[in-house]
Amino acid sequence: MSSSPLSSKLTLVVPTRNRPGMLDRLLKYWEMSMPPLPIIVADSSEASPMAVNKALCAETKKHDISHHAFDGEIAFIEKVARAVELVRTPYMFLCADDDFLLPSPLAEFLANLEAAPDIVCVQGLSVFFRPAISVGYNDRLLLDVHSGYRLDQSTATERLNAHLGHYRALIYSLRRTSEFLEDVRLVVPLQDQLMLMELALGSLDAIRGKISRPEKVMTMIESHPGGAYHKHKKVTYWNQVIFAPDFSHWLGIYIQIIASQLERFSGLRGEAAEEEVRRSLVAFSQEHFTMRAPKIDNKAKFFNLPVVGPVIKKAWLKAAKLYDYCRLMNKHGQALKAEDFRDLIKYLEKHIGYAPDKSIIR
Repeated sequence: MSSSPLSSKLTLVVPTRNRPGMLDRLLKYWEMSMPPLPIIVADSSEASPMAVNKALCAETKKHDISHHAFDGEIAFIEKVARAVELVRTPYMFLCADDDFLLPSPLAEFLANLEAAPDIVCVQGLSVFFRPAISVGYNDRLLLDVHSGYRLDQSTATERLNAHLGHYRALIYSLRRTSEFLEDVRLVVPLQDQLMLMELALGSLDAIRGKISRPEKVMTMIESHPGGAYHKHKKVTYWNQVIFAPDFSHWLGIYIQIIASQLERFSGLRGEAAEEEVRRSLVAFSQEHFTMRAPKIDNKAKFFNLPVVGPVIKKAWLKAAKLYDYCRLMNKHGQALKAEDFRDLIKYLEKHIGYAPDKSIIR
């Protein structure tokens, strides 16, 4: 184990459960690319995959890595809270075991956070990756770039409404350890209500301060076509949450948590704070349900028209690919040319088994 200028400042926290293959590819990537850092692996796996995970951590020599075992029934947010309690550096990054944090932006992003007390967290560009089946290629990776909006409004209520009105999850961001620990502890009562938990953590960030989103790729995030990604695109996951019999109970807890912090940072009190939370949820629902779903439905209707044969569909997909690429390169060209981003694409193509140098960015 060696050290780096960042090792006394930044810790990576990786929650995992029963996915040693995911953890293996992440640790191997960090072993070859990331400067030496403390890494905490919070593992609630069953006995067999936990043994594999523990061995993987022991094999990692470059980083100061520690493996911590948790009961398999522990709620995700409680596991995160207990893992963050183990962090000994002033800054941290929570990283899912199936995602990748890139090394090149870290020093700059950390310097930005150190220099600006009013910035709560820093989150660069995120690139979601999955098989390119939806655009006609079974042997290539499809990369979707998500940039999000910078939140620099002057008041907590303005930032809260701006965040939920243009929602992008903030849970995986570079941040101060003490602030995140405080917020995670507040959210523990939501237990395994993962969607509300994610929403709550981002809302607490926006209330606490500004969100910086520099123009550099920070994370690559795996989308799962048969699971989370598919459900999200069809908005069925949120439907499952909203129409659950106990949803009103969990929503009430969410409102109380966010309103308590809104009182602290905005000066609103009691019912006025709760009403502001409800207003922000309306902004979220309008953006998340009424704006996204129709676009998906219209695309599906177009492809299902009798006159749209395979030739037209292929030409449409090719034109859409070219348009998306040109638009992205015009907007994010420098970020998407970064050496470590390109190296990570090659690593994924090789590790997952996709055609080299054929990934589609859109």
